[in-house]
Amino acid sequence: AMNSTSSKNEEKGVVSLSDFNNTASLIAKEIHSTSKKLSKLTKLVKMRGMFNDPAQDINELVYEIKQDVQELNSKLDATQSYLDARKEKLTGGAKGQYANHSNNIVGQLKTELMQTTKSFKDVLLVRSSKLKEQAERKDIFGSKHSAVSQSRPIVFKPIETNHSKDFSERLPRPWEISGCEENSETNVSAPLIQQTQAQMQ
Repeated sequence: AMNSTSSKNEEKGVVSLSDFNNTASLIAKEIHSTSKKLSKLTKLVKMRGMFNDPAQDINELVYEIKQDVQELNSKLDATQSYLDARKEKLTGGAKGQYANHSNNIVGQLKTELMQTTKSFKDVLLVRSSKLKEQAERKDIFGSKHSAVSQSRPIVFKPIETNHSKDFSERLPRPWEISGCEENSETNVSAPLIQQTQAQMQ
């Protein structure tokens, strides 16, 4: 929110030319400050990305700008009321020129504030639209993820006991291999031994 340097003037209104000048100058500075906040808000709102949305910063700026606009409207109303109340006194000659100058100042400040307010409303519309798009994307993403998980469930099945048993049974055991080798050696060497014994006899 803005610095309330003219809080006393806000309470009693603009009652003198000095009050008017000070308030008009303050309004111009605060409109500029609000415009800078609005520029920052616009950049944040236009940031892309569904998961890096700076929602907290945006909400804080929106709140501050709303407060600024309300205060600026009140101050502009006070300056306009001052000019309207002294319209008859500020006529003719130098006073008339000053009155025209003062009215021009207030008119210019009102125009600047209206432009700022319009830009603020436009940014809020963009923000609302983006939030709606983000919600729709999340819904679509969630529904697609759900559909995929339902159509193609990923299941990690443990190795079945029977399968592992059959597989292990198909593999020859170490002792079976050695047994076969021993049997084969015995079967092959037996005739040779018998033949040798026969020759020696």
